[in-house]
Amino acid sequence: MKSSNPTLTTGPWTGGAGRVDGFMDIAPLTSHQTEVVTTGALAASGDFTLSMPTTVPTTALMPFNPETVVLTGLFVSLTNGEATCTGTPTFSTKSAQQSSLRLGAIGTVSGEMRPQLLTETQTTQTTAQGEVIKTSSVLQEGALVYFDAPVTLNGTVTCSGPVALAPSGTVTGKVVFNAKFVKGWNKANITLDQNAVVTTTSSTVNADITLNITLTAGSLPTDKWTVVSPIPTSQGVKAPRSFFMR
Repeated sequence: MKSSNPTLTTGPWTGGAGRVDGFMDIAPLTSHQTEVVTTGALAASGDFTLSMPTTVPTTALMPFNPETVVLTGLFVSLTNGEATCTGTPTFSTKSAQQSSLRLGAIGTVSGEMRPQLLTETQTTQTTAQGEVIKTSSVLQEGALVYFDAPVTLNGTVTCSGPVALAPSGTVTGKVVFNAKFVKGWNKANITLDQNAVVTTTSSTVNADITLNITLTAGSLPTDKWTVVSPIPTSQGVKAPRSFFMR
């Protein structure tokens, strides 16, 4: 049996001094337009400072509703659109609008950066039935989100469906909402906990996947931001703890 324990590793920022842009998506999302709303200094060490925008463009605000917040898209993609989900989260202010601030590092190399942590364990075993690969991973990713009114979000959505890329197998799991957002800027944390067992034989592939997603508010998973796209290798961009101020 072979095993590996990959993690999201980061190295020192090598993009030199530059700037950090905070940008927001402009509605409708299908237009793929963004607007830079704040800019800060990026040191060669990777440290940066950035002021949160005091105003948010009205074109960046979007209705906050179950279609917006239910994080069932992963279940839909894993089942090729055949996921069945039950349960509706409750939220306190149905007229609230929201948006998020995305950050980009601009230096000799550039890319969007996110506060995230990833740990993964994988084992491979050859049996009489075939090769069995077991994968367990936890991804935590933070976000800076804006609300024009306070919102409390609670509830659980349960999903299941067939695995899209395997002749047999199931995807099951749930999305848990437990977040209280204030009016203005908030920190949010999304945790994706996934376990998968894939068995491959000479004639078939069977995959069983369990995916649990949790949304909370009040903290980011890490104070270190990682450039994730389009740079092919992750590089750490360190944010001082005073970065996020309200």
